[in-house]
Amino acid sequence: MSEHASLLAAAPAVTIGLPVYNGEDTLEQVVDALLAQTFCDFELIISDNASTDGTEQICRAFAAANRRIRYVRQPVNVGAEDNFRFVFKAARSEYFMWAAADDLRSVDFIASNLAFLRAHPDYGGSTCPVRFTGGEFDEIGMGDRSLTADAASQRVADFFRTWHSNGRFYSLLRRADVEDWRFLEDMSFLGSDWTLVLHMACKGKLNRLTTGWVELGRGGFSSKVDLFAYYRKSWVDWVLPFNRVSAYAVRLARGGSTRTVVPLLARLLWLNVTAFRAQFVAARRRSPPRARGRA
Repeated sequence: MSEHASLLAAAPAVTIGLPVYNGEDTLEQVVDALLAQTFCDFELIISDNASTDGTEQICRAFAAANRRIRYVRQPVNVGAEDNFRFVFKAARSEYFMWAAADDLRSVDFIASNLAFLRAHPDYGGSTCPVRFTGGEFDEIGMGDRSLTADAASQRVADFFRTWHSNGRFYSLLRRADVEDWRFLEDMSFLGSDWTLVLHMACKGKLNRLTTGWVELGRGGFSSKVDLFAYYRKSWVDWVLPFNRVSAYAVRLARGGSTRTVVPLLARLLWLNVTAFRAQFVAARRRSPPRARGRA
């Protein structure tokens, strides 16, 4: 057997990519929850974005004790987007999922979603009900509901039925489907995580199970900075904060029926108007943004 074939044979079924920056307060609990998964054939890649707290010591202790953990410490802070990209590109498995350093999952998360994807080849991703810590499971507000329309353009349109959190970003995904995500190399704009879901929705259907759960922490990057200001690079971003997401959605929905495209355009206009107003509220409530890179 060739060296390349040996590497492929040794690849785990699932890779979990965990980008982290100064996560000592929650990291141990998160890694313990991942290691407790009932499905064990996975690799956990932790990329430490030059943390200045006790994150490195925690990661090295876990990696020394469990061969499924691969720990990488970045020599300098590369920014949150590059750190998310790094753990994906380091993966070798057929299935992949991102995990944040303050998020928790039920012990059956991987097993249940993997079983679904293996049984349904027309689906590109699957997740469990998602909520924020202390919040409610709400498939509309959390943005994790199933997208099962037969037409890809309709799945894109259905994603925008309301402004919502992006609970679906942390789904279990088919890694090959993510590899040609147009914005994998450029996530530095508002709503770039939404474009991943739109991309996956064009690849196939997206599932939400009725069992299991994901609990998103409230201490992430988006809670620490004014995202409107962080991603604002020109006057266009002032007027149409979601301009790149909107243009991408329209491109993906091109060729859909008038009954699909016209409501989508209306929702995208509403989304940008709402965001235009919201950025002024955010500017009043927040102090100046901190330096780049939470994860």
